[in-house]
Amino acid sequence: MARGWIVTTPLATAPYFDLLATKTGGASLRIQVKTTLKKRSDGRPGRAEKYYQFQLARGLSSKKKYDKGEIDFFVCCCISDLKFWVIPFEAATVITLKIYSGNTGKFHHFADAWEQLDKY
Repeated sequence: MARGWIVTTPLATAPYFDLLATKTGGASLRIQVKTTLKKRSDGRPGRAEKYYQFQLARGLSSKKKYDKGEIDFFVCCCISDLKFWVIPFEAATVITLKIYSGNTGKFHHFADAWEQLDKY
């Protein structure tokens, strides 16, 4: 695999992570993948800002935040734009993550930040 990682899916149905990434001869990371189909619009008059939205929680109707130790990273993906954000669990301090268009914001520096996995 790219960057020396072997990526597998868990065999059990109970884990809270979608992928297990193991570095050749090293660490294993639990990764939770979150997706959105496309950018959203605020919809309020005078606010035409577009953003990507991800739910960093589990559950369909009642959202529960992940606990420390259940996952190591979120990988958020916009399917239509093929954009990725690699976010360490500790940096994911919200349940509803909104990443607005532009180059500024709390989570913009995680765009295509695959090197985050190597730092863990």
